[in-house]
Amino acid sequence: MVPYDSEEPLSILIQVRGGNFAPLDSVRLQESLHLALSSVPMEDPLLPGEVVSVVRLAASNRLQRRMAQGEPAPFLTVSTLGELVEEALMQMGHVAVARAYILQRDRRARARAALEVVVSDSDPRSGGRMPMVRDGSGTTPWNLTRIVSALMREAELPQEIAGEVARRVEKRVFDAGLRRLSSSLIRAFVDNELGAMGLEEALKRQEPVGIPRHDLREVFRNPRAFESGADSICTKGVVSRIGGELLRRYALEDILDPEITDLQKTGALEVESLGAPHRPLVLTIPAELLLRGAPSVSTPMELLGAVASLLANTSRGVVIEDLHSALGGIGRGARAAAITREFLLAASAMIGATGRSLDISSPGGRGERWAAVLLREGSGLLRQGARLPRLFLEVSEVEGALVRDPELLDGIDALLGAGCLVPVWHGGGDRYVGPGCRRKGRERGALACGGSVALNLPRLARAAGSWREERFLEQIVELLRKAVRALSNLAAFQAKNGETGPVQLKSRTQYSVTPVGLLQALRILGDGELRADQGARILGLMAEAAARFGREENLDVRLDSAFGAGASIRFARADGNLDNSRQQRLFSDLPTPEGERVANYSLGFCGGAAGLGEHTRSLPQRATPERSQPAADFLARLLVGVRSGALNTLESPVHGPVDGDGPSVRPHLALWRRFDAMRSEHLEHSPLSSSTPAPDSSDGSLFGTIG
Repeated sequence: MVPYDSEEPLSILIQVRGGNFAPLDSVRLQESLHLALSSVPMEDPLLPGEVVSVVRLAASNRLQRRMAQGEPAPFLTVSTLGELVEEALMQMGHVAVARAYILQRDRRARARAALEVVVSDSDPRSGGRMPMVRDGSGTTPWNLTRIVSALMREAELPQEIAGEVARRVEKRVFDAGLRRLSSSLIRAFVDNELGAMGLEEALKRQEPVGIPRHDLREVFRNPRAFESGADSICTKGVVSRIGGELLRRYALEDILDPEITDLQKTGALEVESLGAPHRPLVLTIPAELLLRGAPSVSTPMELLGAVASLLANTSRGVVIEDLHSALGGIGRGARAAAITREFLLAASAMIGATGRSLDISSPGGRGERWAAVLLREGSGLLRQGARLPRLFLEVSEVEGALVRDPELLDGIDALLGAGCLVPVWHGGGDRYVGPGCRRKGRERGALACGGSVALNLPRLARAAGSWREERFLEQIVELLRKAVRALSNLAAFQAKNGETGPVQLKSRTQYSVTPVGLLQALRILGDGELRADQGARILGLMAEAAARFGREENLDVRLDSAFGAGASIRFARADGNLDNSRQQRLFSDLPTPEGERVANYSLGFCGGAAGLGEHTRSLPQRATPERSQPAADFLARLLVGVRSGALNTLESPVHGPVDGDGPSVRPHLALWRRFDAMRSEHLEHSPLSSSTPAPDSSDGSLFGTIG
């Protein structure tokens, strides 16, 4: 919301209903506009604040003219104020918004008129005494017109139908001989009558979203309550868990299409972080946008103070880009190292306190100076057990840091193994800067990942069967279409209900789809064999289809591997309860496609395969080209069609040496280096070469590229 000037030259008095006077409440007027805008698409979240500024100016001018005409204490009525709002919206060219505001005023006027209907104070059936109703504000006598008004306001019913529902409820209450009842019991009576009269839409609009008392008691006893059904959003404490569960249930019932809700409940897909549907998952922002003045010794901590307010308005976390602009004033040598260490420790404390991630992407600086400092201090803190921010770096940035400090080798490998250093790669005109966020060219503004949908690939593979890749691809395209529709539902809700934090930022929003269980799906389709080329075709199709369907919904949708950790567990659990939940061997000379029931599926492109058993991770035993290929070559071939992305875990999906020459002293770093080199080599010989558009970019088609 746009802040308004509280120091007005003229006090604007409004005559409220009942004859009393009150100063114009700009915040309340903005809330009224937000309510009206909930029924129309609103691309500009700052519009209500701008309208209020125009209305205040018009009201002040009108009162000044009346004072100049000799009126001693001019004021405006509520009706006049509403007319000024309508005029402001029309003059600013927002005709649809003005129409919505007029309709809202009309509904409220009719609801107030219903309250003014005179009714009898008693009814013969009540024995001369009206029942008493207990609600949050106290106990009041029975009042039929309050039910009529509530139905008109909440359920959007015409006055005649609302009156009929209220009379039916009153008859039931009087026939039952009730003397005292709660507002929740009245609501139950109302819901029953709405259902009996076939008013399902009205029932849905006004029925409450609640949690049974048994579940509430369970939350206090069990800190992990709701984890089986809710998203793994960052919720700390009882209040956050309850609030997240309420919002999740509301999202499933009111935000998502019924078909998407059914798919989510059955484990075919999962919309991430429905416990906070109004917030973006991740916000990625260059540090320079949060700084004030020239950098100094205190700038890094001031930056964290600005980031803290942004963390509260995301469901997963914040990524800081180009940190060198904040570190440029801390000097060099031991002093710079000490301040950087304090910065990382403070960031670690924020991560622990909020439960959200605070990451750093491409810190920049001449000669990768700050990458070297962050890697050195981060590896030292890692040995002390600190929960560090993740570093999103390209291999060239790490190599530049090693030129400055060759002793970083062991520390870099340790950071990679702990997941504190995330390898990224760029291409297709995009730079991967954080989870679900890709930056175009010289773009410098804030980016947001508004939402992500995880897809259950093993279930589709089992339905298709071994050696039936075409059938699998058909199913995945259909599921992707529904996933993008879910993201469209989410985007529409966020456009109307997104939060505005203390730091005003206008960000470009992207969305993502995440493959879950890719390794298991490849084994099922290959009857036990992992085929990197087959995986590349699947990922390429997913990237192209997600982008194409996203353009149809006016969304920027990409393939990403950053999300789906909770979904990998829930998908495996849901599939384990289904009949024929495991693919059996078709040919005796091939490995078993699936062993016993697994605890979780693999994450993203390749990670999270730990604990799935030897048959799940090992290569085929018979002689094949895949038998001798190193893990890096497998990953490079698998991801040749994903032009920009990240390896969120470097756990190898296959056994065998990283570089083909035996065990490596630093396996994670060796795998990354080998992967980068082999990927560049495969790109040169791939149909998806640099001369063709990337399948996950906004231009080109996978099918048009490979013929």
